[in-house]
Amino acid sequence: MPRPPPHNDLEGRDAPPPSPPLVKSGSTRGYYAGVAVDPVKLDSLESFGSPKFVGDRVVSVERSKDGVLSADLVDSGRVQSEDGDVYYQISYINESTHGNNHYISRIAVRDQKLYVFTVQCKVKDYDALSSEMANMADSFFLKKVPSSVKFRD
Repeated sequence: MPRPPPHNDLEGRDAPPPSPPLVKSGSTRGYYAGVAVDPVKLDSLESFGSPKFVGDRVVSVERSKDGVLSADLVDSGRVQSEDGDVYYQISYINESTHGNNHYISRIAVRDQKLYVFTVQCKVKDYDALSSEMANMADSFFLKKVPSSVKFRD
C-alpha cells in the first residue's frame, strides 16, 4: 500500500501524514478527534505569532491541499493553563471535494514539538455537535512529566 503524501506543518515544511483519529464516532459520520505531534524549531507558540496569525496560517495550509475548494477561519483565541502553558484554539471551515467540514483545534508548543488536538465534523452536523466539540477541545492540556521519566524517540 503506498504511503500517503506528506502534509505541511505550520512552518511550511513537509511533515509525516497525520495519525489516524484517536476517537471516531460510531453514530455520526465524519465526526473525529485526534492529535498530531510534529517537531518544530519553535520554543513557544507565541514566538510564532498571535492566535489569529496561527489560525490564518492553518487555513492557508488547508487551502494548499489537493481537493480543497475553500477554507475560512471562524474564530481564534488564547488560553493559558493553571501551569502557565499557552494554547491557541482555532475554529475553521473547510470545503473540499471530500466534503464540508468544521474543525476546532487546540494548539501548543513544548520542547520544540507542535501538539495539535483537532475535533472535526461535517458542517451540516456542527450546530448539534458544537458544544460537545468545544468541550473536547477545552479538555486538551499537556501534562507535566517528571524529569526522571525518559522517553525513547
